[in-house]
Amino acid sequence: MLSYQQAGARALTDYLGTEAEIDFQEVNQIIAKFKDHAAHLCLKRMGRKPEEVWYESVPMEAVQVLIIEWTHGNNPRLQGIDLPILLNSTPEETLAHRRSRNRDGNTDSAFTTLVLAIEQQKLYDQAKTAGLIVLKNGELVDYATLVATYGQKGGSANGLDI
Repeated sequence: MLSYQQAGARALTDYLGTEAEIDFQEVNQIIAKFKDHAAHLCLKRMGRKPEEVWYESVPMEAVQVLIIEWTHGNNPRLQGIDLPILLNSTPEETLAHRRSRNRDGNTDSAFTTLVLAIEQQKLYDQAKTAGLIVLKNGELVDYATLVATYGQKGGSANGLDI
């Protein structure tokens, strides 16, 4: 059973935050259009179901700063990011926040725990390139302080080293 769990964790690690999951080219095009002072950007809006996906034309004439708040906002596949920021939280804090918002079914499932742990490790792996690191309490820290506080690894999931 453990070998199945380890294989599943490896497959998720190879998927989450990669081109297999995310259309980085689309996001990079949005960033480039914003920097080219596009009058409007066509932004993807998503609900919780596949049929709840649509695009909305958003006016940009008066917008001077584009903030991309996203788990993968510090991903090296993104181009044109002027100030990469890590909004740090532990998998436990993220899970508690999801519970408080009643986000998604099966919030307390082993699968959700695994996904959060893998994403946390990816965030920690990218943290050294962040121009700004903000802890959950609002404190600004540097990379050395982040590592000293939380350790080198972002976490593990159900005893599976990720």
